[in-house]
Amino acid sequence: MSSSDHDQLSRRLLEELASLNYRFIHLVLQSNDPERFGLSEALFQRLCHLNDDDHRRLASCPYSLFELQLDNPGAWQRWLDIEAAADRSSNVHHFTLAVLMYTRQLAVENADLGRLLLGLAPRVAEQFRRASIGRLLDVSPGVSAHLRVRLIDDPKFWPDLVNYVKDGTQEQYLAAQTSALQILAAQL
Repeated sequence: MSSSDHDQLSRRLLEELASLNYRFIHLVLQSNDPERFGLSEALFQRLCHLNDDDHRRLASCPYSLFELQLDNPGAWQRWLDIEAAADRSSNVHHFTLAVLMYTRQLAVENADLGRLLLGLAPRVAEQFRRASIGRLLDVSPGVSAHLRVRLIDDPKFWPDLVNYVKDGTQEQYLAAQTSALQILAAQL
């Protein structure tokens, strides 16, 4: 793959991630149950008061705003080995299915980028490469119960990021990015 092709692939994958992040923000806001996703009521209210352009700016982060334990090979092995029986009609399930397909695409095309964007552990990437699309469809309802807000344990990341998209100062953006990069680097 040429450098130009690699850059184009990376740009496309980042655009797809921004789309998933945007849809996740709206999924959380539409749920009216922020705790289901690990989000505090106060932060949920702040997100509710942002306009659509702010949501798009928030979604443009170069990493996922959601997580599905993609750093946990044991959990994925269990989930891939069991039969799933859950509601396939929910918005959470549909979003989870999109994330699983995106994750599989990253696992196949660029697992290193998957590590950076999603926290995709190498063993989980291998599990995704071996899993058929049909198997991922089968397990997606059960996996959707594990969808959470990413980086929620960092007390500064989400407030800094929301402040950035609301006020738009470069300092707040850099603070949120630095916070996220420190957490993500510690996880690698």
